[in-house]
Amino acid sequence: MAITKRGLGWELLQSAWVLVPPASVGMLVWAAFLYAGIRARHRPWLVAAAVYFLGFASALALTDNSDNWTGLIVVALWFVGTVHAFIVRPEFLIRLDADLSADAARSSPAPPIRRIVPVDATYAPFTPPAAPSPSAPPVSPPVPAAPQPSAPVDLNAAPEPAIAALPGVGPILARRAVELRDARGGFASVDDFADALDLKPHILERIRPLAFTTPRAAPPRPMGRRVDY
Repeated sequence: MAITKRGLGWELLQSAWVLVPPASVGMLVWAAFLYAGIRARHRPWLVAAAVYFLGFASALALTDNSDNWTGLIVVALWFVGTVHAFIVRPEFLIRLDADLSADAARSSPAPPIRRIVPVDATYAPFTPPAAPSPSAPPVSPPVPAAPQPSAPVDLNAAPEPAIAALPGVGPILARRAVELRDARGGFASVDDFADALDLKPHILERIRPLAFTTPRAAPPRPMGRRVDY
């Protein structure tokens, strides 16, 4: 089932990097996560690439000293790196789709404005209008305000369209927010919401006055009395 609107074929092509960890027997896990971090512009995956590279370097350093440790490190890199790559694959596709959509919107030029001036045979010289009197200052037209949610959005209860309407979020990150909210049981605060989606600081400041979080429900306490034997 496709995760994005670009189709299953595009997603399989963009997910080819997840085959590098199992195909390289764990030795190139660091290269796979370095590619994913750079392509999706996600810093935690770059940190993971550095950690996997240190494991790879340790396996090379222990080759002459202890074959048992080398084999253990290689197997750990193989298993952990493969599972990690398949876990982050859906988020990689969502982030890549959002970045490509934003780049396409910025690169598409605005259509030129063509102004048609009619030819008037009864042309007369332009006479500038009289200056307004001091008692009647010109009234400037009101500047329309940017569309914003009509009421503060509860990040722990609002539907996906309401979260997508927040400035700088959009439908892709809103879908990701709902998935994280269901998996975690809600967000502790607006800052927790921004950290979970890796939002930029200026977007967080635009969202802060428009959103809030209700307290997350505590797990039910067991009823009855405990009896020790």
